[in-house]
Formats: sequence, structure tokens, C-alpha cells
Amino acid sequence: RDYPPYSRGLINQRLIEDHPELRNAPLYRIKLDISADRSRIDASETVLVQDPGTPLDFVLLPNIALNTLSVGTVTVDGVAAGSHLSDDGIRLSTPLPGGLAREGAVSVSIPYTIRLPRSTAVGFGGLESTEDAISLGYFYPVIPAAGTWTYGKPAPYGDLTANPVSFYLVQISYPAQLELVAPGNLLSTSEESGRRTSLVAFGPARDLLLMLGRGLHTTSRSVGAVDLRTVLPAAAQPSGDAVLETAVYAFRLFERLFGEYPYRSLTFVEARFDAYG
Repeated sequence: RDYPPYSRGLINQRLIEDHPELRNAPLYRIKLDISADRSRIDASETVLVQDPGTPLDFVLLPNIALNTLSVGTVTVDGVAAGSHLSDDGIRLSTPLPGGLAREGAVSVSIPYTIRLPRSTAVGFGGLESTEDAISLGYFYPVIPAAGTWTYGKPAPYGDLTANPVSFYLVQISYPAQLELVAPGNLLSTSEESGRRTSLVAFGPARDLLLMLGRGLHTTSRSVGAVDLRTVLPAAAQPSGDAVLETAVYAFRLFERLFGEYPYRSLTFVEARFDAYG
């Protein structure tokens, strides 16, 4: 575990050192390869979990839309785990070799593919491709907070899951005409043969959303040590200015009510969230 890439994105860079329990948080390493026609994502996820007390469940939220995410052979510490799907493809149950409980860190690897849905009038919304943008919400198998999932298919309102605080290291390859918008720290970006590859570190956090788009315009405003940003298509800039003004007011109110915001930046993007948004 290498924490400096994450702590650089925090207001208090000693946050992780000051809260040693965070060192037991799940660590996701994810690779995404978006096809040139933006219809498919070939992906893999390896998550390091400390002391799982029971077999692990992963929630596959893209499968709210049927047949969106397909899983290959799941391994635990390099050994095929004999996992199985249930709840209409929402729940991926992963037994632990050697019994129900394990002490020490366990590494679970999941190869998977996503059929990236095209924008429709009503749909999942959080994960889709439009003419000028890609919204990557719920794009990875996620461990629920309790470690197991007994709720079936989530209801189409409110938060879909409660996730444990985690760390995320994501490598994403995508068509070079798109720009990546991501939270946390952009560690590197390279370009070759019409494709870009970026590496992003984010955490501690309970979830992760990535956006890609064309012709994006950024407006920012500092509130104390935090950089508030809107990243929108240029045609939406008047709306972006209004969003930023509202965000500044809301941000100050939230800090008074809930305490200091932990990250150095907060970015607002435009996405079509309707059903399950």
C-alpha cells in the first residue's frame, strides 16, 4: 500500500496517519479499456481486503440493466474461487478458500466486461455513452459495507448501496478525442496511436465516478483551501456559472453543519441521471 498518491489530494495530508483504521480499508486496483466505438469496456479489478470474516459479496450495479456487466473467472489469492451470481446478476458471491473466515489480507481478482449502454430517454443513467460524453458511475464490482448483500435488486430511488471507505487506483485507456474528468489525483497521462491512458488515485472515499467528454470548459473558484470546479460542455457554460455560485453557498453551509471538507477539490459535471440517478 502506497498512501502518498492519495494523501496529496487531502486538505490534511496526515489524515491517513492520524486514522490508522484507514489502513485496513479495501484497496481497489482497476483497469479499464474503452473500445474505439465506445460500446464496450474490457476491465479487471483486484481488491485487497483486510481480515474478511465471511465469504465476500460484490454488488454489480450495472446489471440493474440486464446483461450489462459480465464476469470472468474470479480468483482469491490466485486460486479460482467458484463464485456465483444471483439476484438477477446483481450479487456476486465469492467463497474464501480454507473456510468461512480468513485472517490477514485477501486479494480478490475479477475480470469483467461492460456493455456500455447508449443514451435512452429513460434508463440506468449513471453508466452510459452519449454522442459527446461517457458517464462511468457504478462501473466496478463493489463490496457492500457489511461484506454481504441480502437486499436483492436495489429500489430505483435513493442511494443504491452503502459502501465501506476505500482507496481506488484506476488505470483507464480511452479514445484520445475525449477528456477525462476524475476526482483525486491524476498521476499520469500518456497518448499513443489515437488513445490516451490515465492513472488516477482517489481516497479515502465510499464511491468513485469518472466522466469523459469532448469540448469541455472548466470554471473554478477557491473557497478556503478547496478548489470548486464545474467541467461542462462550452454551450452549457451559463448553467455552469449558476451551478458554481450555488455550490459555493452550499459548500460553506455544509462545512458549518458537518465540518471541514477533506479533499482539495470538488468538481461538478453534467450527466444525464434519471432512473437510478
